[in-house]
Amino acid sequence: MDFRRLVSAIVIVSLFFLRGVVSGVQTKYTGEFLKFGVGVREMSLGGAVVSSSNPAVAYYWNPAILYRSNRSLLQMMHSEEFAGVLKYDNLSFVAGSAQKGVLGIGFIRIGVDSIHYLQDFIQYNVGGNEGEYRPDYSELKFFNSSLGALYFSISNRLKDNILYGINVKFPYERLYKGFAWGIGLDVGILYEFSRYSLGIIARDLTGTLVIWNDGYKELILPSFCVGVASVFMLGKTITSIEPSFCLDLSTGSKENESLLYLLFANIRARVGCEISIKKALKVRFGRDELGDYTAGIGINVRFINIDYGVGFGGRYNELGVSHRVGLIVDINSFKRAFLEWLED
Repeated sequence: MDFRRLVSAIVIVSLFFLRGVVSGVQTKYTGEFLKFGVGVREMSLGGAVVSSSNPAVAYYWNPAILYRSNRSLLQMMHSEEFAGVLKYDNLSFVAGSAQKGVLGIGFIRIGVDSIHYLQDFIQYNVGGNEGEYRPDYSELKFFNSSLGALYFSISNRLKDNILYGINVKFPYERLYKGFAWGIGLDVGILYEFSRYSLGIIARDLTGTLVIWNDGYKELILPSFCVGVASVFMLGKTITSIEPSFCLDLSTGSKENESLLYLLFANIRARVGCEISIKKALKVRFGRDELGDYTAGIGINVRFINIDYGVGFGGRYNELGVSHRVGLIVDINSFKRAFLEWLED
């Protein structure tokens, strides 16, 4: 199966399934938490990385990119969004080989902790007097709310210049005593030509059904992302520049944030650019699909990449700047450095 047929099959299957499944099931805002993105570098580039993400976080952006890694990688990220109210963490691991394919596993958690539970906090009709009330601090309780997903990924080569990847993911939501989970499928393609790369990912390909413990059902509709990136080599100080551009296509009814609504999809644009200085320092900036600006820096030190990024909030700037920190460890290089240290 060639590249065009494979991409066409992905689109046709999604549209065919979509026609019969959405009736009577909640779809609006379902799975919005899965749109946050992962990886400090990638979020600093506005998420315009469907063809250029680091393999350590490719499970989210485009699982086909996993195959670019011939190393074992460990990635960790922590972010505090909306003035620190929301805590966002993700962890991933990648391992494999060009001969057998590359495997990845990733976990995302978004949480709001220590939420006040006030149902029994206010005591009404105190002393039998109607209309009188007072707080009962012995009944003041707290609970945590979290959302997230567990990803299992595989990637391999389809042709010399075409890579593919597949995700099976298990999203979950927890709110007080309520709990929901689902299962979904993502498929990604990466086409490499000259110094350019073209990436395509179909998320929630057949729709991801999320079922709550009370039987309530939600459906995450299919979405697509198409992106292109290139690397331009420069001089000794500024060694390279890597611009990238992506279009997000989300199925469903028209949304206010859309750049364009065409037939069945809301279309939004992402742009990003990474500048490498002396190969060890990276400077990044971007604009995400909602029009919010992002920036960040990265430092490469032997077997460790250390990244810091900020999100300026855009329409939500009254909530403050979002700070993101991340770490990627090359396990193979770490082992080698550790053995050399033992021998000294």
